[in-house]
Amino acid sequence: MSKREELIREYCRQVNESLHFIQKYMEGIVPAGRCSEELYWETKKIGEELQKSNHEQTALIRAYLREAAQLYVEGEPWKTRITDRRLCRNTILNHLQMLANVSFWLREQGEPLAEEVCGWLLAQETADVQKVRSGQSLEVAREIYPAVQRKRA
Repeated sequence: MSKREELIREYCRQVNESLHFIQKYMEGIVPAGRCSEELYWETKKIGEELQKSNHEQTALIRAYLREAAQLYVEGEPWKTRITDRRLCRNTILNHLQMLANVSFWLREQGEPLAEEVCGWLLAQETADVQKVRSGQSLEVAREIYPAVQRKRA
């Protein structure tokens, strides 16, 4: 499997996991939470790097996606939804913000799945960092699968 295929597979997994959690435990609504300022500046920096170079784009996006997975795992929303709702909302919102940016970057590279996810998230399109609005409904979202899996179905 190529690095690009691995990226798309991991992207789909994280989108599915995050959207499933929001639909199951947050009534399909993007939670209100506090966005990390550190994450904003890191995302802005990566976005600028992606605009400069075509050579390292997949590696940069994969590293950012690994960070998104780490944020989700360390935030333990499956536990904090009961023990610390504020932390849960912050974790989910920041994870969703990261996925919105990955979606934007992949859409710019012509990835059709990312186009669909961008439509669900209705991220505010700016030159810097994509932002998902708290309080919006994600009812239209469904599981997505990499093209490799779709061919077998």
